[in-house]
Amino acid sequence: MVDDPIVEDVYQARQKILDQCNGDLKKWMERLRVSQSEHADRVVSMEDVQENRRLRKSAS
Repeated sequence: MVDDPIVEDVYQARQKILDQCNGDLKKWMERLRVSQSEHADRVVSMEDVQENRRLRKSAS
């Protein structure tokens, strides 16, 4: 596999979060839910992606 610094950063961030949650995925999911509710303007839904794709196709 090719070394990719971005992928490595993601792996390190994941490990840091897992360590903070003591490896508990339920804690991690709760942390994500809290973060999503605090930053709702940054969360993109699948519906948003599909609508944007549809609009781009109809514009071209």
